[in-house]
Amino acid sequence: MERTHVREPQAQLAAEGVQRKKDRQNSLAKIVASGVNVADARGNLGQLGHAMDIWIDVDFGDRPLPPTELKTNTIHGLELEYWEFVDVPHDNIGPPGVKPWNDIYAMKPDASTFDTAAPGCDMTWKAAVEAAAAGTLSGVKRIGFRDIPGLFEKPTRNTERTLKFRIVINDGVAPKEIFATQLLRMTNGHLGYSAYEDSLGNKSESHGFGGGAYAKDSVTEQGALGTEPGRLTGAGVPNKAGVVGALPVAAQSALPGFVEQLVEAPNALTAFNDLELTSFIGQVPPPQVVRAQQDWPTFAKEFITDKPGVAAGQFLLPAPPGAQRKELPVWAAACWWPSYRAGALRKFITPIARPRP
Repeated sequence: MERTHVREPQAQLAAEGVQRKKDRQNSLAKIVASGVNVADARGNLGQLGHAMDIWIDVDFGDRPLPPTELKTNTIHGLELEYWEFVDVPHDNIGPPGVKPWNDIYAMKPDASTFDTAAPGCDMTWKAAVEAAAAGTLSGVKRIGFRDIPGLFEKPTRNTERTLKFRIVINDGVAPKEIFATQLLRMTNGHLGYSAYEDSLGNKSESHGFGGGAYAKDSVTEQGALGTEPGRLTGAGVPNKAGVVGALPVAAQSALPGFVEQLVEAPNALTAFNDLELTSFIGQVPPPQVVRAQQDWPTFAKEFITDKPGVAAGQFLLPAPPGAQRKELPVWAAACWWPSYRAGALRKFITPIARPRP
């Protein structure tokens, strides 16, 4: 049998080498692990509650997506959703009320929360977004940020607040979803019962945290917890069905068409009537209103407080340049539901939420 060995021309080999490099697919970010670390905490602004350290171990590979192919506010395709629901049944300092489920990150991706370092993490979410956009992020990294939801101590204040979370980290292959609930009660200006529980099994209960004589797991604390009515249990942690079910049925059926109009013909929709902003401005002296219009970012910092009761932190909608906000009244069950409010911003809806300072 005769064998023939043929040497390929160098030019052909070089051409094939170029083609093979082009065929090689850029790696997508892959979630390796994720979690939440929780502890009683006092925030930098003085609020008392819990420090929630949200972290994700991510493998970005050695050839991540080029910056030109990245979706806005993602980390090499890794997406974050940070949903919150607020319920304040009573507050003698401010009005009670409910804030429906809203994605805080979609509304305000530049909020300081997402750039607050969490112990043990290589970088914050915001820093990772910037590194990905610069094309300098690769390998395995722990990305994380710290959220410290809490209440401000005010003389004679009596209030209760339930804050629920739905945190989604999506790599397009194996998305992670975490649900959590925080319950805080304040009596006569001092934090009494404080509790946190999530779908990962984390659980924390305290009584009197922040007080001068507070001692964790003391006999005094255990006695107070033992007699506390309505303690937080696993049944108080939300789930996906509950989040979806919170939207009125009429709004669920109207939402697809509303979203389509937001994208295709936003000018045909009714302009959003910001009732919160109107109410807020009505409580501010006229000279300050003028100042707010001239320099809102600076002015808003003076109102970082949960005094209104309903919200925690700066509660007005942000107004980034070029944003359009529309609303759709929904008719159901022979009555008007409150308008389902949303804004068309970079082609996604941004409902009312609990924006961050």
